[in-house]
Order: sequence, then structure tokens, then C-alpha cells
Amino acid sequence: MQGPSMLEPGLSRSPATSNLPRIAFLVALAAASATILVNIKELPGPESEEMGSRAAARPIQADLLYRIGLLLDARYPAAPPDSRAHELLEMAVAMYERQALGANPSAPALLRLGIIYSKRGYLKQGQAHLIQSLQSSHDHAELCLLLSYIYDATASPRQQSPADLAHLRQMDSWLTAYVLPDYYWRVGADEQAALAEADWQQRQTHLGVAAALIGLVYTLLTLTGLAIILWALVRRLITKPALRPAALPLRVPWQVLDVAEAVLLLVFLILVVAGAGGALLSAVPTIGESEVATALVRAGTYLLYLGIPILVALWRTRSRGRQAWRLLGFRARRPLTAIATGLAGYAVLIGGAGLALLALKLLGVSPEAPPNSQPTPTEMISSTSSPAALAIYFALIVIVAPILEEILFRGFIYPGLRRTLAPFAAVVLTAALFATIHAIQPSSAPEQVMAIAAIGVLLAILYERSRSLLPCIAAHSLNNCLVFCLVAAQAVF
Repeated sequence: MQGPSMLEPGLSRSPATSNLPRIAFLVALAAASATILVNIKELPGPESEEMGSRAAARPIQADLLYRIGLLLDARYPAAPPDSRAHELLEMAVAMYERQALGANPSAPALLRLGIIYSKRGYLKQGQAHLIQSLQSSHDHAELCLLLSYIYDATASPRQQSPADLAHLRQMDSWLTAYVLPDYYWRVGADEQAALAEADWQQRQTHLGVAAALIGLVYTLLTLTGLAIILWALVRRLITKPALRPAALPLRVPWQVLDVAEAVLLLVFLILVVAGAGGALLSAVPTIGESEVATALVRAGTYLLYLGIPILVALWRTRSRGRQAWRLLGFRARRPLTAIATGLAGYAVLIGGAGLALLALKLLGVSPEAPPNSQPTPTEMISSTSSPAALAIYFALIVIVAPILEEILFRGFIYPGLRRTLAPFAAVVLTAALFATIHAIQPSSAPEQVMAIAAIGVLLAILYERSRSLLPCIAAHSLNNCLVFCLVAAQAVF
């Protein structure tokens, strides 16, 4: 007689029993990821990498606001103290101070405050912030000492040297151009100071043109989105909306357990692969010092940690060839209409954000800074000026990332949840997962996570309405393209 643990011939294990090994594997994967997150500060890699600390993150938003404020102030020098230029300048300084005076002080923010206060004539405050920057990060000790000399009128004069210029070029290119005229004046090179000042003004002009063009695109998107919202409201008021049938669950061959597998695998790979990429850049100086090589390493790590879960998702479709891709959402009877739907959906999101900001202003609530909605870390391109490296980042951020992320999140994760959940719950949960994955980077701020969650809601709704990835990819790509252009303009100019 067979023991109780043996199965009768012809009988299979229950689904719960057969899934036990997978569940145990996923629990182990979650435990390993949690362990890495707890000890994330001990991971190898340069501070500027995604696995680095918040203290090394560049204040990109504040930099942009400050430079635009300087540009407006230079164009309208007689503007009153409550002008838009002064408002932007003070907003940027407040953002710097928030990052510099927090529990984990930001060395780049302290450095910028030291320069700004020194230029404004508050020499004691400027020197104090430069000393704090030196104490927060010893990597640029010579740079901090040089800046202290430039803005210390009591220091003894000294001769211009190539070493000083090399130290100044350790900063972001725009900050170097901002400080360089002061350095030349300090060492008595008046002619070079005048040339450096002209170069700075030209950079500011180019940035202003780029920002104006991108602002025009956002304005057109806002107006388009408001028009769509108004048209929808008027149509609802004038015509009685027809009753729509309840949305049916998506019939896909994968389940919630397969979704959990993809998410946990993605989190684990992000932590491990990004850490390995940072270690490579730190261990091999010739790679870390080359902007093109660094861009290739970052692109490779991204493709690796996102490509493996997508391959697993393809396997879980239990289909091959074209049918597998159709199950993941690559289907549309009218591709151009689907793409236009995605762009219109993104316009509605921007228009809705504009209405929300207007409502806050009418209520007397003034946001400290515009939300940062980039789905990929702009730290990658904020200090890059190489055309080849920027081309790599453009292809990665604007083309590759929207396709791969939409395959995984809207093509696989959302249908897997939607199979058992109502549309609202599936949309919110997918958006939360989308934002959480992007929040793994320690440099991600809460407002960034909220903005990414809002985009995640839009993308999930687009998929629910169209059952196609094309609208999602179009909206995602447009968002990334606008953010990339803005940050790239800041880096180049």
C-alpha cells in the first residue's frame, strides 16, 4: 500500500503544491533584494552612479531654474524685486538650501550655494558653504580650496596655472563657465576674463533659446490637452452618453504569480546589475573617464536588467513568434491612430497638470518647484557634453526605454493583474509598481515618484482603452524626449 505522501497513478499535483518551489524562489529573491537595499550604501561604485547616495546627486532642477533666472535678470536688469527672474532665482536657492541643509547634505548643492552667496557679496556665508562642501565630500578638496581663494578678497594674489583650470573643470560645464570669469579677474587676466564672460553669456543665450522651444512645446501640449478636456465635458453635457458595456478582464495565459516573478526579478537585477556597473566604472578608470564608454556601460546594464525579465515574460506567454508579441500588446488595426491617441493622452495629462497648478495658485498655494517627471535618471546626461555619448543616451532614453518598459509594465504586468482585478485596481497597482521601480534609486525625490505614478496611471488607462502598446509607447517616448532635450541643453550649454 502506498504511503500518504504518494500520488495515485494518473493524478497530478494541485496548482498550490506545484507552485511551492516558485513561491520559495520568489521569497528568497525578495529577501535578497531587501538585504541589498538595507546595505545599499556599502555597494561599490562611484557616487554619481544610480546606486550612489543622495549626497552626490546633482540638483538639476535647481540648476535650470537658477540659470533661467540669471538669463531673465540679465535681460531685464531694471525689473522690480518681485519679478519673475528674482522669483526663479530665490526658488532655486531655496531648493539648493533644502538639499544642502538636510539630514544628508548634498555636496554639489553646498558647492553651488558657496558660489552663489560669494557672488552676491555674502562672503562669510559663501566660505562657510564651501567648507561644508569640502567636509561632505573630500573628492574635490582642491576645487573647494580654489573656490575659497577666488572669492576671498583678503587672500594673496597668485599666478594663473593649468592645475587651477583642471580643478575648475571638475564641475559641471555650465558651473565652470559661470565661475571662470571670476577666476581670471582674480589672477589679473582681464582679457581672458572678458572672453570667458562672453562665452558664459553665449551659453546662457543658447540655453534660453532651447528652453523657449521646449516651453513652446509644453504650451501647445497644455492647450491641446485643455481643448480635449473641454470638448469631452461639453460633449457629456450636450449629448447623453451611451451606456458602455463593462470592461472584460484580459484573457492572457499568465497569472498574478507570474507578475510577481517579473517584478521581483526586475528589482533584484536592478540592484545587482547597477551595482556591478558602478563597480566596473570605479575599478577601471579608463572607462569611467570616457563619457562614451560610461554611456555604453550604463546602456548595457539597463538592457541587461530589463531584458532578462522581458525574456521571462515572453516565456510565460506560452506562445512563440508573432503570437507572443501580440499577447504582449503589439497589435493595432490603425497604428497611426493608436500613436495619435497616445500623444493626445499625454497632452491631456499635461493639460490636467496645468489646471491643477492653476487651482493651487488660486487657492494661494505656490508649489516650490515644477514636478520632475523623468522616468529615467537624468544624472546620466546632466554632466555629459560628448555628442556621441548624448546620442547613446538619446537612443536609450527616448527609443529603447519606452519600448522595453511598456512591454514589461503595460504589456505583461498590467494584463496579468487585470486578469483578476477590476480596471481601477489594476491601473493603480501597475502605476504604483512603475513608480516604485523608479524610486529604487536613492536620489529619487518624493515629487518625482508622484509624477512617475501619474504617468503610470495615464499609460495603464491608454492600454485599457486600446489594448495596444502603441499609444503607451508614443506617450512614454514623448515625455522622455522632452525631458532629455531639456537636460541635454543644460549639459551642453
